[in-house]
Amino acid sequence: MLILSYDIAMADDEYAYKEVIAPNEVYSVGIGTPLIATKPCTHAEMLYKQEYMNIYRGDLVTQLTYKGYNLGEAFTRHFVVWMANTQQRDIRDQYGMTPSESMTKVFEGDCTIAAGGSADECIPLLTITLDQPFEYGGYTIRVVIESSGVTAAQEVFFEQYRFRWQSCYATAEELGGWSQSDYAQFPITTLTVATPGQRLSYIQVCQMITETIR
Repeated sequence: MLILSYDIAMADDEYAYKEVIAPNEVYSVGIGTPLIATKPCTHAEMLYKQEYMNIYRGDLVTQLTYKGYNLGEAFTRHFVVWMANTQQRDIRDQYGMTPSESMTKVFEGDCTIAAGGSADECIPLLTITLDQPFEYGGYTIRVVIESSGVTAAQEVFFEQYRFRWQSCYATAEELGGWSQSDYAQFPITTLTVATPGQRLSYIQVCQMITETIR
């Protein structure tokens, strides 16, 4: 009896890229997440639940884009982004800010917040291309975004969803430490996702076996 064993590996470049809007409904625009533009240092924490995203275990998140409007001028801030897979579904189940040591740092660098748009016509304001793709674990992704540096003269508004107290909160650093965190609306996010391509089909495997026997 002939037994053949194959390790069918997928090349690193065999990915299909797609954009997913999470979630795909806009209820309003507002401030707080992913940053508070008028504060020198802010912390935003969000739970991206599976039903928001329509992505699958093993998919790689490569970029986050937030739309909104900025009636002032463009400005640049320093961002640090951490991500982690979690079973958590309600931000109220935790006490205080999640320590970054328990998460994976996926980005650190300067990003420009664009100018333009309006409450009736939002534009891409902030795009964060991750330094390293983050592999989705199949349930909830926790995203922490800290921004610091240049402040805007007036607020910058981002598209938002519902669930003010379930999914995220935002806070700013004030004299004497962080201010009391405030539950915030969930920011509509365009996720750029790399999906692994199809593995070898049954017919391709049979062809490989046939060629080997020959």
